[in-house]
Amino acid sequence: MREVLCGCGLGGGSAVYLESRWVMTAAHVGEGDILFDNATFSAVSGSTHRLTNPDGTDTDIILFRLASDPGLPSLTIRESAPDLDSAVVMIGVGRNSEEDVTRWNSDWEEDSEGETEGYKWASGRTKGWGENTIEKFTTANAGEGDVLSFRTHFFDEEGRAQAAAVGDSGGAVVYENNGIWELTGMMHAVSRVDEDQPNGTSIFSYTPGFPPMASEEQSTTLSADLSQYRDQIVSVIPEPGTWGLLGGLAVIVTVILGRRRRAGIRPS
Repeated sequence: MREVLCGCGLGGGSAVYLESRWVMTAAHVGEGDILFDNATFSAVSGSTHRLTNPDGTDTDIILFRLASDPGLPSLTIRESAPDLDSAVVMIGVGRNSEEDVTRWNSDWEEDSEGETEGYKWASGRTKGWGENTIEKFTTANAGEGDVLSFRTHFFDEEGRAQAAAVGDSGGAVVYENNGIWELTGMMHAVSRVDEDQPNGTSIFSYTPGFPPMASEEQSTTLSADLSQYRDQIVSVIPEPGTWGLLGGLAVIVTVILGRRRRAGIRPS
């Protein structure tokens, strides 16, 4: 990539700038003032539009409008989902991780010889991005409504995206289609290995020297498949255009300030 423009701030989740002062984020993050490049932009009160599923139920995806124009480029929303195993780039402003990995045994006690490996979350938030692959299409609900989604795993490989953490909800997932970067997903939740997985941790899908976990047991990031909701988005705002920067995509990912978070699968 490629240039990623985003702001950083305290509290809340991530958001993606679409076009004509409209932004998108997760419903559990909510409407609020957002920070782009150290400048704060206020939301238009009451402008929130919640996307719905084909059966009419609410999703965990909202759009809302800014009171002033941040002067940012627009994004192309992908018309169809990428194939399974397609490479995507995930971008968010979530919690940092500790520098060193941690291992746990089967009782979730820290153990240098344990069969489960991952990271503990650290203080602070940083814009981050990395490549991952689409592993499965599914429907996910973290407490704010069903979302037609795809999931990605967390691998200990250089250049691969971290699993989503608190603050990444509303972040972008993009796909390169014949040299054009398209917005294909929005992060909204993470799944846990089991109910006893320690809070504030991200777990690898496999640990060297041990068999990989069964697919349904792996910690995953869940992202809305925006091709399923594209017509609704386009009906609210003008069809997003395409804008290149330095031969790549300019994805506008920012922080929403001062919003609550809830436990959830878990909102990210």
